[in-house]
Amino acid sequence: MLVPVLLPFYDGKEWFKISRISGVLSANVQKPLSLPWERILRKQINSVLNCCDNPFECQIPAVPMYQGFALNSFVKQSLAQISDRMLALGNMRFFQSIAFASQHFPLFDSTADAFEAITQHTTPHNDLHFKYCFQRALTVAKVSRSFWSTDSAILIGAFLDTGEMHAWIIEGRNQPDPYDRVWVNYRPLLALIPVKRFRIDLSTPSRHT
Repeated sequence: MLVPVLLPFYDGKEWFKISRISGVLSANVQKPLSLPWERILRKQINSVLNCCDNPFECQIPAVPMYQGFALNSFVKQSLAQISDRMLALGNMRFFQSIAFASQHFPLFDSTADAFEAITQHTTPHNDLHFKYCFQRALTVAKVSRSFWSTDSAILIGAFLDTGEMHAWIIEGRNQPDPYDRVWVNYRPLLALIPVKRFRIDLSTPSRHT
């Protein structure tokens, strides 16, 4: 499953966070509560967070990776159906979208191949305006094998001056989407981390990060 983990940021005046449940960006003078397992999961994605802090050290595939990326009919139809379902859920069903993406349905060995396929074979992801970046990232995570077998995360971040938000994927020290060059403009505030086995600890939350 994909487990939401807060990555709150303090700008000297307020704490910024993105809600685990609704995906809404907010700011508050009080430090957000940290759930017991979040400290452990943050440590598991140190390389991911370091890549976000140092984007020019991150490996990014060239564009385009393929001159035409052929898919067989089963993969193409399955990808289209999953993409359409994710788009239908939309941003307003944030938690439901995460739950749907957590039902792993591998169609591609690598996340880079999944990004190439969704870009070349689905609408509206082929327009590269990234209006549906959250659905794009969730769909790719759902259909990629490598995303679930490496130190990976979907990052949801914000441009704090305007409140504009963006979602992208990092695998270790790789940013596997060859078409996304805007992710470096956003501060990650929430990570969706793939965890094969997850047991909720109902102990008291802390304010430790």
